[in-house]
Amino acid sequence: QSAVTYHSLPCPSIHTLYTHNVQATVIVDNMSANTVNPDHCLFAVPKKGRLFEKVTAMLKGAGVEYHREPRLDIAICKDLPMTMVFLPASDISKYVGKGNVDIGVTGIDIVEENCSEVERVMDLGFGACRLCVQAPVTSKITDVKDLAGKRIVTSFPTLTKKFFDPIDAEKGYDIY
Repeated sequence: QSAVTYHSLPCPSIHTLYTHNVQATVIVDNMSANTVNPDHCLFAVPKKGRLFEKVTAMLKGAGVEYHREPRLDIAICKDLPMTMVFLPASDISKYVGKGNVDIGVTGIDIVEENCSEVERVMDLGFGACRLCVQAPVTSKITDVKDLAGKRIVTSFPTLTKKFFDPIDAEKGYDIY
């Protein structure tokens, strides 16, 4: 079987057939999320992981100060009318897209996978990951077109379907 995966280390038993590079991005929604106090910004950031570390370092470098209590996923900024909301990176684009927060930082792969209707304001140049199509070396598959019509195991079903639909159509497989 093939899989679209986060790819970090080469594996001698796996062929990488296709790679799509993505990075962190700042996204906003055109609707005002904060109806209680429209002058107070709700800013969603990843609650843990590599993006959390990069984003918090970026905010600290920009002079954004806040205190986050342990195990609490919200923090009010000291000198700015802004509240930090710490969410799983995979949920941020949904919250921004639905207007529950004003602005957020997450990977563009997550935005595309969730089909979130948000405005992409700025690519940050960090948080890079690669989405890869891979197949076992023993399978003799050397081209993604060999996977047309096959079952694909993935954590990114929307992006995988978007990628394989034209290939399946070219090879005459029904697109569902």
